[in-house]
Amino acid sequence: MTRDVTLEVPWRDATACLCVKPSGLLVHNGSFAGPRERSCTELLRAQEGASLSPVHRLDRGTSGLVLFAREGCAASWQEALGRETTDKRYLALARGYVREDTLVDHPLRDDHGALREARSLVLPLASAPEPGCTLVEVRTYTGRMHQVRRHLKHLAHPVLGDSNYGHGDLNRWYRERFGLGRLALHAWRLAVTHPFTGQRVAWRAALPEELLAPLRAIFTEAPLRELLPAPWRWPLGDGASAPPTLAPGHPGAFGATRRHDVHTGLDLYCDEDAAVLAVEDGLVVAVERFTGPAAGSPWWRDTLAVLVEGASGVVLYGELAPAEGVREGRALRAGDLVGRVRRVLARDKGLPVTMLHLELYARGAREAVWWRHGEGRPEALRDPTDALAEALTARGG
Repeated sequence: MTRDVTLEVPWRDATACLCVKPSGLLVHNGSFAGPRERSCTELLRAQEGASLSPVHRLDRGTSGLVLFAREGCAASWQEALGRETTDKRYLALARGYVREDTLVDHPLRDDHGALREARSLVLPLASAPEPGCTLVEVRTYTGRMHQVRRHLKHLAHPVLGDSNYGHGDLNRWYRERFGLGRLALHAWRLAVTHPFTGQRVAWRAALPEELLAPLRAIFTEAPLRELLPAPWRWPLGDGASAPPTLAPGHPGAFGATRRHDVHTGLDLYCDEDAAVLAVEDGLVVAVERFTGPAAGSPWWRDTLAVLVEGASGVVLYGELAPAEGVREGRALRAGDLVGRVRRVLARDKGLPVTMLHLELYARGAREAVWWRHGEGRPEALRDPTDALAEALTARGG
């Protein structure tokens, strides 16, 4: 491939820079890589005019997100990426049928032959009976060399297009039949707590066309849109802004322990009457009482919630008044007006009294749930933090 490419840079700040690496490009040169060539590191340094060092690596054949730290910031970013709360996810096209979610806890040998802990969660998204392959999402909890590729081989589901751990005849067949001429592995999502601000930041990298085209041929366009939903839009309009409720431990963050319960969503403090916009396309599946005496919370004022089912699941927009015409069965597009924020606290105790409350549930959910002290997280409840962090990061928040 041409080494003098312009790298996509979806995010940068005073401490780091994120780029999307094409397949076929080395992250950096080294003795392991053979003759010296123009690397992603060199290209990005020249493009940004700054001293940058990769915080982690991707294999040559893998495309996707790579984070680079600015001078003096690398150690902090490396520590942040090493935390359990960091969420690194890959998309891979694997041979055969991956039938269920699988946690792979299988040590891998490093360059010196020592066994190192390695854990990955493999989540099947869709299987194609013909030609017999599965699109999977893989979350890695450790960062070993070729971890995703080696763990999928361990499951007897090697990544298609993998010349080291796969099967040459099968790779050639996929290249000739579907035009898959590269390793079918893409680092598509990354979410981490910013080591210098404490904010949750999240990004995704769209599939490059040389991967997307074979996937369209195998799975068709419509299922792909549902399997790989577009990023969320920011849900507040009218100039409203949100404080750092995405930071772990904030009282408005998901999972925060409160006086009466465990927090089931995220609070975005804003002005009363702020516009609430749909984060993605979906169908209104319920409009229900959410707070106030009639909803079993007499210490709050009466507000409603709108539940919208879309590609991410069921998004609950709470503590609002629905817009005219927003009722069960109404289709909404991303950015459509869902409603207006209403004051929720009955008394002003020096804390914010108006906020948009967001919750996320698995598809099929039709009502909000309580998360009571001492109980595990309700089965249908999901954490919306990273989806919202991605929207916040994209708008420069």
